[in-house]
Amino acid sequence: MKKRLRVLGIAPYEGMKTLMSSLAADYPQIDLTLFVGDLEQGVEIARSNFHGNYDAVISRGGTAKLLRKLSLPVIEIEVSMYDILCAVKLADGVSGRTAMVSFANITENARLLCDLLGYDVDIFTIESADMVEPTLRRLQSESYQAI
Repeated sequence: MKKRLRVLGIAPYEGMKTLMSSLAADYPQIDLTLFVGDLEQGVEIARSNFHGNYDAVISRGGTAKLLRKLSLPVIEIEVSMYDILCAVKLADGVSGRTAMVSFANITENARLLCDLLGYDVDIFTIESADMVEPTLRRLQSESYQAI
């Protein structure tokens, strides 16, 4: 009997958890345990649940980046150019200033996409979850209409 891979999945939002669950059904060799938690909350989930009982943890974006700091084997679900384009298009009809705030693994591609397509989006790269709230408050005070 082959050993099943035990994977801890940490989704940043409920919709991603649902998608991960439906995709896992196509891989019977994987035993996937799923939680919802973004950034620091995702790190706490990993700390509370990993305990060597899993072969890897799968997550996305900033949460995956933070999980790597725990020296866990991390499989990252990358944020695609299409994902970024969808987010930028959502803000396209908003009048006024638009900003994007994210970790470098997303903002690097966002810059390329916005430059290529001529979107006027101010992009702010954060280095830690602690930077999110102050950055958002600053942008709010600077009258950004969409963030």
